[in-house]
Amino acid sequence: MTTAADDGGIPCSRALDEICDEVVGTPIQRRKTAAMHFRSTASPSFPTCRPRSLVAAVLACSAIAWGVTGCGDGGSETAASGTGAGIQVESCGRTVTLDAPAEKIVVIGAATTDTLVDIGAGDRISGVVSASARPLPANQHLFEDLPDLGDYYPSREALLAHGPDLVIAEQGHVVSGQSGSPTISELEKAGIAVYVGTTGCGTIDGTYATDLTAVFDDIERIGTLVGEEAAAATLVGRLEQRMTDVGDKVRGATPVKVVMMSLIGSDLYVSSGGMTADILDGAGAVNLVDNDQETLVYSKEQIAELDPEAFIFFPSISESEARRYLRDNFPTTGAVKNDRLFVINPDLAGTTGPRQVQAVEDFARFLHPDRFA
Repeated sequence: MTTAADDGGIPCSRALDEICDEVVGTPIQRRKTAAMHFRSTASPSFPTCRPRSLVAAVLACSAIAWGVTGCGDGGSETAASGTGAGIQVESCGRTVTLDAPAEKIVVIGAATTDTLVDIGAGDRISGVVSASARPLPANQHLFEDLPDLGDYYPSREALLAHGPDLVIAEQGHVVSGQSGSPTISELEKAGIAVYVGTTGCGTIDGTYATDLTAVFDDIERIGTLVGEEAAAATLVGRLEQRMTDVGDKVRGATPVKVVMMSLIGSDLYVSSGGMTADILDGAGAVNLVDNDQETLVYSKEQIAELDPEAFIFFPSISESEARRYLRDNFPTTGAVKNDRLFVINPDLAGTTGPRQVQAVEDFARFLHPDRFA
């Protein structure tokens, strides 16, 4: 464990194996404890090492806490429990309770389907909401004959009539009563448990996911709800290793100055803090829009003035139209001059699950192709 100062980053004032002794409890608690430690000790007065991001530091400690190098299991408190009186997990400040592992699941969101398939519970998905049902091509056959329970928002009547054990929603507003959707309370009164992903809690309790550890937390909690805790832990371990591999490849590379934005109608929404910042940092990028808010509306002039070296663009138009849009509207930027334009495929995008780690890998390959040659 190095203690010499590098070029800025997470303090190495204490050896990782000492920190490990404090990181006990469930895997979720371990990552949160590690994150709190690294945030609280970050100070210019300490010698530093340089993981590519907070995630890299947390994953390093998670690997030790999971027993890779011999740390104890420790801790009696749990953030998710599959023992005792039923199953309980936390979701957006609420406790989700099931008497037994869910067997009939409705998914409102694209990326959660990947998680369920990857942990061996894909065959329990019994219904989808069409606009958000975008399984990966390899999984498409699993969803072709499932009932469609709504367009963008689920239909209250259709969902209640379908009667699943569990609804998993990636965004809180789709179970808020808007546009004919049911509320969480209505579903619970009907005996239907509702889990809202950590990245979608903002409309429920005002909290927002700040880094990729929230994605891993969701996977473990979903694993508990479906009785596949071991498979979920294995999946998280694989995803953590992929993040570590990306960090190793981009370490020492000059960060690329990036603007990540979405075109919705005529408005440009620029991605800023929260999960976006952690994804870009993990991919070896510097986000030129650094703000506590997760999305901001920017004018074309404001974006052009930032002069990004690369654009990462989530369009509401085709890829060819998106590239034309960027070239026509931002011709003076280094990104356009050097054709460093990454257009996200909306059918492969997601707010949680393995797709977020895939995004880090894809962005890193785009930004630092020489490191992946």
